[in-house]
Amino acid sequence: MCFSAVASFSAAAVTGTVGLLTLSKAASLKELPLAAAPFVFSVQQALEGILWLTVGQNGAAPYTGLAVNMFLIIALIVWPVLVPAAAGLIESRNQRQMTIYAFLLPALGMAVYGAHDMVANHFAVQAVQHTLCYVNATPYPPIMMAGYILCTCAPLIISSDPVLRLLGLIVGLGLAIAAGFFYLSFVSVWCFFAAAGSAVIYLYFYRRAATRFPLLTKAAS
Repeated sequence: MCFSAVASFSAAAVTGTVGLLTLSKAASLKELPLAAAPFVFSVQQALEGILWLTVGQNGAAPYTGLAVNMFLIIALIVWPVLVPAAAGLIESRNQRQMTIYAFLLPALGMAVYGAHDMVANHFAVQAVQHTLCYVNATPYPPIMMAGYILCTCAPLIISSDPVLRLLGLIVGLGLAIAAGFFYLSFVSVWCFFAAAGSAVIYLYFYRRAATRFPLLTKAAS
């Protein structure tokens, strides 16, 4: 996340707490990928907090390279695949579910590209205008950027659930802002906006629990 180590670690704590709450409300295995999403955000924010502690110092800490690679594995490989998979698993309408699953093919292609790019070209992290930039010898192509936005937004917007559509709009807005104003630190800034969507994921599970157990949910509130 941009700004500072304190901001990143704070975001990690908040999204990790939301992750515990969402997982406690998941009622089946097919809901676990979406319920675990706030935890994935939490790990990313914690990794960026670690990187903020070392970036700009003379000589990188021994764990800097590991933290960079772990962050990018989640950002470039996990997210493009996780979003359509999670949205498809919980979709109740067959036609929309098949449409959402169709995004898995380009998502897998993007994940393979991301993995190859990480292996072939070493990534480094730099602080630029209060954001973290992950750079290597081959800038992320615009066509891949477009594919990334499509795979991480469209499956949510297509969903028949209004809360997930709201999440898709939040993620899409974050992607647009990150790509338009923070291109060099796109991955870092987008993850900040996406982490804000963790509250919407909790809202989704809260509503589902209210539908299944209306009396218990009313008593808890």
